Amino acid sequence: MIASKRNRVIKEGNRVIKTFIVGDINQELFVYKKLKNANVDCADIITVDETTLVLSYIPGKTLLEYLIECEKSQQSMQTYFQYWTDYMKKFHQAMNGFRFSDVNYANFIVVEHKIIAVDFENVETGTMIQDVAAFICYGLFYKPIATKYKKNQLSIWFKQNYSQTQSKEKWFASLEYALFELNKRRNTEYEMDWNFLFD
Repeated sequence: MIASKRNRVIKEGNRVIKTFIVGDINQELFVYKKLKNANVDCADIITVDETTLVLSYIPGKTLLEYLIECEKSQQSMQTYFQYWTDYMKKFHQAMNGFRFSDVNYANFIVVEHKIIAVDFENVETGTMIQDVAAFICYGLFYKPIATKYKKNQLSIWFKQNYSQTQSKEKWFASLEYALFELNKRRNTEYEMDWNFLFD
């Protein structure tokens, strides 16, 4: 069984069977159709009924697996972060006015020099800025949390791609809200000084 905190997800051969226990199957279908119409890479829908979605399986390592491996070997994550940046630009163009929301690194699979996302059940109204802030929070607070390696890799990537998209003050507010959401989801009380992203 593929890990899921909300629904039942099973891999059978080259298919993934997702049975909805909570959430809205129609919302996920809506996202898949929007992405397909915009030629954004995602799994193929094989069959669907009232509660079950059968999708093509996407083989590959997740972004989280690469983060763990790269930190252990002290190798750069920049290539993989750039894959995420490129994918999210396409996602937000296709899903104008919506954010991915659950940017857990395990929801992004690296396939042939690009990323393909899975699990769209938490997509909601929002912005790219919110997704970027949440992505930084997720990256920092995988164990071991807030390491020098994670801060350095995220800072390099952030400065190259996003630091100039809004003021430092607005970024601090966006990051604090993203951290609030992460703490609520994980029942934690993490805190962070965000200046490392701008130093």
